[in-house]
Amino acid sequence: MTLAHEDPHVREIMQRIGSGTSQAERAAAREELMDYINGPGRHLEIDVMGFARAHLATVDREAWNLEMPDAARSVPAEGPTAATDRSEQGIRQDFLRWIDLRAAVAHGENEIEREQLLERAAEIEHLWTIPQHSQEWNHLRQVHQLWQHDPSKAHELTQAALAHGVGTADGAREARHMVFLREAFDPQRQERLRWQQRHDEISDLQGELAASRTAEETAAIDARIAELYDKDTWPASWKEFEEEVHDDPAYWQEQSERASHRYNEVIAARETESTVPEPELELEESPW
Repeated sequence: MTLAHEDPHVREIMQRIGSGTSQAERAAAREELMDYINGPGRHLEIDVMGFARAHLATVDREAWNLEMPDAARSVPAEGPTAATDRSEQGIRQDFLRWIDLRAAVAHGENEIEREQLLERAAEIEHLWTIPQHSQEWNHLRQVHQLWQHDPSKAHELTQAALAHGVGTADGAREARHMVFLREAFDPQRQERLRWQQRHDEISDLQGELAASRTAEETAAIDARIAELYDKDTWPASWKEFEEEVHDDPAYWQEQSERASHRYNEVIAARETESTVPEPELELEESPW
Protein backbone atom coordinates (compact mmCIF):
# COMPACT_ATOMS: atom_id res chain seq x y z
CA MET A 1 0.00 0.00 0.00
CA THR A 2 1.39 3.41 -0.98
CA LEU A 3 0.25 6.51 0.83
CA ALA A 4 -0.57 9.34 -1.55
CA HIS A 5 1.49 11.96 0.26
CA GLU A 6 4.55 9.67 0.04
CA ASP A 7 4.24 9.31 -3.72
CA PRO A 8 7.12 11.27 -5.38
CA HIS A 9 4.88 12.94 -7.93
CA VAL A 10 2.31 13.94 -5.31
CA ARG A 11 5.08 15.35 -3.09
CA GLU A 12 6.43 17.37 -6.00
CA ILE A 13 3.00 18.89 -6.70
CA MET A 14 2.40 19.52 -2.99
CA GLN A 15 5.68 21.38 -2.81
CA ARG A 16 4.58 23.61 -5.69
CA ILE A 17 1.29 24.29 -3.95
CA GLY A 18 3.06 25.23 -0.75
CA SER A 19 5.61 27.45 -2.45
CA GLY A 20 3.39 29.04 -5.11
CA THR A 21 3.71 32.81 -5.21
CA SER A 22 0.29 33.53 -6.71
CA GLN A 23 -3.24 32.24 -6.28
CA ALA A 24 -3.37 31.23 -9.95
CA GLU A 25 -0.16 29.23 -9.63
CA ARG A 26 -1.39 27.38 -6.56
CA ALA A 27 -4.82 26.77 -8.12
CA ALA A 28 -3.21 25.24 -11.22
CA ALA A 29 -1.07 22.95 -9.08
CA ARG A 30 -4.09 21.93 -6.99
CA GLU A 31 -6.02 21.06 -10.12
CA GLU A 32 -3.07 19.01 -11.37
CA LEU A 33 -2.97 17.16 -8.04
CA MET A 34 -6.67 16.30 -8.18
CA ASP A 35 -6.34 15.11 -11.78
CA TYR A 36 -3.46 12.87 -10.78
CA ILE A 37 -5.24 11.41 -7.74
CA ASN A 38 -8.40 10.78 -9.75
CA GLY A 39 -6.44 9.32 -12.66
CA PRO A 40 -3.00 7.69 -12.62
CA GLY A 41 -2.81 7.90 -8.83
CA ARG A 42 -6.15 6.26 -8.09
CA HIS A 43 -4.37 3.31 -6.51
CA LEU A 44 -2.84 5.50 -3.82
CA GLU A 45 -4.14 5.37 -0.26
CA ILE A 46 -5.23 8.81 0.88
CA ASP A 47 -3.88 9.72 4.30
CA VAL A 48 -5.91 12.76 5.25
CA MET A 49 -3.43 13.68 7.98
CA GLY A 50 -0.90 14.17 5.24
CA PHE A 51 -3.29 16.22 3.15
CA ALA A 52 -4.28 18.98 5.54
CA ARG A 53 -6.91 16.57 6.78
CA ALA A 54 -10.48 16.40 5.58
CA HIS A 55 -12.92 17.95 8.05
CA LEU A 56 -15.60 15.35 7.41
CA ALA A 57 -15.82 11.73 8.47
CA THR A 58 -16.24 10.75 4.83
CA VAL A 59 -13.89 11.57 2.01
CA ASP A 60 -14.46 15.14 0.90
CA ARG A 61 -12.20 15.84 -2.04
CA GLU A 62 -12.81 19.58 -1.74
CA ALA A 63 -11.34 19.40 1.74
CA TRP A 64 -8.02 18.26 0.25
CA ASN A 65 -7.33 21.91 -0.51
CA LEU A 66 -3.64 22.12 0.21
CA GLU A 67 -3.53 25.86 -0.29
CA MET A 68 -3.85 26.59 3.38
CA PRO A 69 -3.93 30.40 3.48
CA ASP A 70 -0.62 32.02 4.26
CA ALA A 71 -0.80 33.58 7.69
CA ALA A 72 -0.47 37.06 6.24
CA ARG A 73 -3.60 36.50 4.15
CA SER A 74 -5.54 34.66 6.84
CA VAL A 75 -5.68 37.55 9.26
CA PRO A 76 -4.23 41.06 9.13
CA ALA A 77 -1.26 41.70 11.38
CA GLU A 78 -3.20 44.54 12.95
CA GLY A 79 -6.82 45.14 13.81
CA PRO A 80 -9.42 43.41 16.01
CA THR A 81 -10.35 40.35 13.96
CA ALA A 82 -10.92 37.73 16.66
CA ALA A 83 -14.70 37.99 16.43
CA THR A 84 -14.93 37.63 12.67
CA ASP A 85 -15.75 34.46 10.75
CA ARG A 86 -12.63 35.10 8.71
CA SER A 87 -10.35 34.87 11.73
CA GLU A 88 -12.17 31.81 13.07
CA GLN A 89 -11.62 29.95 9.81
CA GLY A 90 -8.17 31.46 9.44
CA ILE A 91 -6.85 30.29 12.78
CA ARG A 92 -8.08 26.73 12.17
CA GLN A 93 -6.67 26.58 8.64
CA ASP A 94 -3.37 28.08 9.72
CA PHE A 95 -3.19 25.68 12.64
CA LEU A 96 -3.41 22.73 10.26
CA ARG A 97 -0.84 24.35 8.00
CA TRP A 98 1.43 24.87 11.00
CA ILE A 99 1.06 21.20 12.01
CA ASP A 100 1.81 20.03 8.47
CA LEU A 101 4.85 22.26 8.07
CA ARG A 102 6.33 21.02 11.33
CA ALA A 103 5.62 17.40 10.37
CA ALA A 104 7.25 17.97 6.98
CA VAL A 105 10.54 19.00 8.59
CA ALA A 106 11.46 15.36 9.20
CA HIS A 107 11.10 14.71 5.46
CA GLY A 108 13.15 17.70 4.33
CA GLU A 109 15.77 16.76 1.77
CA ASN A 110 18.49 18.90 3.33
CA GLU A 111 19.17 21.30 6.18
CA ILE A 112 18.22 24.35 4.13
CA GLU A 113 14.80 22.94 3.25
CA ARG A 114 14.18 21.89 6.83
CA GLU A 115 15.11 25.36 8.03
CA GLN A 116 12.74 26.95 5.52
CA LEU A 117 9.87 24.76 6.72
CA LEU A 118 10.53 25.73 10.33
CA GLU A 119 10.67 29.40 9.40
CA ARG A 120 7.33 29.23 7.59
CA ALA A 121 5.78 27.47 10.59
CA ALA A 122 7.21 30.10 12.92
CA GLU A 123 5.77 32.92 10.80
CA ILE A 124 2.29 31.41 11.07
CA GLU A 125 2.59 30.87 14.81
CA HIS A 126 3.90 34.41 15.36
CA LEU A 127 0.81 36.00 13.82
CA TRP A 128 -1.51 33.98 16.03
CA THR A 129 0.41 34.49 19.28
CA ILE A 130 -0.24 38.23 19.39
CA PRO A 131 -2.30 39.15 22.48
CA GLN A 132 -5.79 39.05 20.94
CA HIS A 133 -5.29 35.53 19.54
CA SER A 134 -2.70 33.83 21.77
CA GLN A 135 -5.19 32.22 24.15
CA GLU A 136 -7.14 30.72 21.27
CA TRP A 137 -3.99 29.47 19.53
CA ASN A 138 -2.66 27.88 22.72
CA HIS A 139 -6.04 26.21 23.26
CA LEU A 140 -5.81 24.59 19.82
CA ARG A 141 -2.31 23.38 20.62
CA GLN A 142 -3.32 21.91 23.97
CA VAL A 143 -6.34 20.04 22.60
CA HIS A 144 -4.28 18.77 19.66
CA GLN A 145 -1.74 17.34 22.11
CA LEU A 146 -4.58 15.74 24.03
CA TRP A 147 -5.85 13.99 20.90
CA GLN A 148 -2.33 12.67 20.35
CA HIS A 149 -1.80 11.33 23.86
CA ASP A 150 -5.22 10.87 25.50
CA PRO A 151 -8.01 10.58 22.88
CA SER A 152 -10.64 9.52 25.43
CA LYS A 153 -10.05 12.67 27.47
CA ALA A 154 -10.11 14.79 24.32
CA HIS A 155 -13.42 13.22 23.33
CA GLU A 156 -14.82 13.91 26.80
CA LEU A 157 -13.81 17.59 26.59
CA THR A 158 -15.34 17.86 23.12
CA GLN A 159 -18.66 16.50 24.34
CA ALA A 160 -18.60 18.94 27.25
CA ALA A 161 -17.88 21.86 24.92
CA LEU A 162 -20.78 20.84 22.69
CA ALA A 163 -23.11 20.58 25.69
CA HIS A 164 -22.16 24.01 27.04
CA GLY A 165 -21.34 25.80 23.80
CA VAL A 166 -24.76 27.36 23.43
CA GLY A 167 -26.03 30.71 24.52
CA THR A 168 -22.85 32.72 24.00
CA ALA A 169 -20.79 33.55 20.94
CA ASP A 170 -17.56 32.55 22.67
CA GLY A 171 -19.00 29.22 23.78
CA ALA A 172 -20.26 28.42 20.29
CA ARG A 173 -16.91 29.38 18.79
CA GLU A 174 -15.04 27.12 21.20
CA ALA A 175 -17.44 24.26 20.41
CA ARG A 176 -16.74 24.70 16.70
CA HIS A 177 -13.01 24.60 17.40
CA MET A 178 -13.41 21.40 19.40
CA VAL A 179 -15.41 19.72 16.63
CA PHE A 180 -12.78 20.82 14.10
CA LEU A 181 -10.00 19.29 16.20
CA ARG A 182 -11.97 16.07 16.66
CA GLU A 183 -12.57 15.73 12.92
CA ALA A 184 -8.92 16.41 12.15
CA PHE A 185 -7.17 14.41 14.86
CA ASP A 186 -9.45 11.77 16.37
CA PRO A 187 -7.57 8.51 15.57
CA GLN A 188 -10.82 6.50 15.57
CA ARG A 189 -12.32 8.74 12.89
CA GLN A 190 -9.15 8.58 10.84
CA GLU A 191 -9.14 4.80 11.07
CA ARG A 192 -12.76 4.67 9.96
CA LEU A 193 -11.89 6.95 7.05
CA ARG A 194 -9.15 4.54 5.95
CA TRP A 195 -11.63 1.65 6.15
CA GLN A 196 -14.11 3.62 4.06
CA GLN A 197 -11.44 4.43 1.50
CA ARG A 198 -10.74 0.70 1.21
CA HIS A 199 -14.43 0.03 0.48
CA ASP A 200 -14.53 2.88 -2.03
CA GLU A 201 -11.55 1.42 -3.86
CA ILE A 202 -13.22 -2.01 -3.92
CA SER A 203 -16.44 -0.50 -5.27
CA ASP A 204 -14.53 1.33 -7.98
CA LEU A 205 -12.82 -1.91 -8.95
CA GLN A 206 -16.16 -3.71 -9.08
CA GLY A 207 -17.33 -1.11 -11.58
CA GLU A 208 -14.17 -1.65 -13.63
CA LEU A 209 -14.69 -5.40 -13.38
CA ALA A 210 -18.16 -5.07 -14.88
CA ALA A 211 -16.68 -3.08 -17.74
CA SER A 212 -13.65 -5.32 -18.31
CA ARG A 213 -13.22 -6.65 -21.84
CA THR A 214 -10.64 -9.43 -21.62
CA ALA A 215 -10.10 -12.49 -19.45
CA GLU A 216 -6.70 -11.14 -18.41
CA GLU A 217 -8.18 -7.82 -17.33
CA THR A 218 -10.96 -9.58 -15.42
CA ALA A 219 -8.51 -11.85 -13.63
CA ALA A 220 -6.26 -8.95 -12.63
CA ILE A 221 -9.14 -6.93 -11.19
CA ASP A 222 -10.57 -9.99 -9.42
CA ALA A 223 -7.21 -10.64 -7.80
CA ARG A 224 -6.90 -7.02 -6.66
CA ILE A 225 -10.40 -7.08 -5.12
CA ALA A 226 -9.61 -10.31 -3.29
CA GLU A 227 -6.39 -8.78 -1.97
CA LEU A 228 -8.15 -5.64 -0.72
CA TYR A 229 -11.03 -7.60 0.84
CA ASP A 230 -8.82 -10.11 2.66
CA LYS A 231 -10.13 -9.47 6.16
CA ASP A 232 -7.35 -11.55 7.70
CA THR A 233 -5.07 -8.60 6.95
CA TRP A 234 -7.49 -5.98 8.32
CA PRO A 235 -6.96 -4.35 11.72
CA ALA A 236 -9.50 -5.22 14.40
CA SER A 237 -11.13 -1.78 14.17
CA TRP A 238 -11.94 -2.31 10.48
CA LYS A 239 -13.70 -5.57 11.31
CA GLU A 240 -15.79 -3.73 13.89
CA PHE A 241 -16.75 -1.09 11.32
CA GLU A 242 -17.69 -3.90 8.94
CA GLU A 243 -19.99 -5.44 11.54
CA GLU A 244 -21.71 -2.08 12.04
CA VAL A 245 -22.76 -1.85 8.38
CA HIS A 246 -23.33 -5.57 7.80
CA ASP A 247 -27.13 -5.23 7.84
CA ASP A 248 -27.33 -1.63 6.63
CA PRO A 249 -28.95 -1.67 3.17
CA ALA A 250 -28.47 2.08 2.75
CA TYR A 251 -24.71 1.72 3.09
CA TRP A 252 -24.42 -1.09 0.57
CA GLN A 253 -26.73 0.75 -1.81
CA GLU A 254 -24.37 3.70 -1.67
CA GLN A 255 -21.40 1.47 -2.47
CA SER A 256 -23.35 -0.15 -5.31
CA GLU A 257 -24.10 3.29 -6.74
CA ARG A 258 -20.41 4.13 -6.55
CA ALA A 259 -19.56 0.96 -8.51
CA SER A 260 -22.18 1.87 -11.13
CA HIS A 261 -20.76 5.37 -11.40
CA ARG A 262 -17.28 3.98 -11.99
CA TYR A 263 -18.64 1.55 -14.60
CA ASN A 264 -20.29 4.44 -16.46
CA GLU A 265 -17.05 6.44 -16.29
CA VAL A 266 -15.08 3.60 -17.88
CA ILE A 267 -17.68 3.08 -20.62
CA ALA A 268 -17.90 6.81 -21.34
CA ALA A 269 -14.13 7.11 -21.56
CA ARG A 270 -14.01 4.12 -23.88
CA GLU A 271 -16.66 5.62 -26.15
CA THR A 272 -14.82 8.93 -26.22
CA GLU A 273 -11.64 7.18 -27.29
CA SER A 274 -13.48 5.36 -30.06
CA THR A 275 -14.84 8.62 -31.50
CA VAL A 276 -11.48 10.36 -31.69
CA PRO A 277 -10.54 10.40 -35.40
CA GLU A 278 -7.31 8.76 -36.37
CA PRO A 279 -4.71 11.26 -37.58
CA GLU A 280 -4.33 11.24 -41.31
CA LEU A 281 -1.14 9.68 -42.57
CA GLU A 282 0.69 12.11 -44.77
CA LEU A 283 2.71 10.41 -47.49
CA GLU A 284 5.65 12.08 -49.03
CA GLU A 285 5.25 12.74 -52.71
CA SER A 286 7.23 10.31 -54.79
CA PRO A 287 9.95 11.93 -56.84
CA TRP A 288 9.17 9.45 -59.69
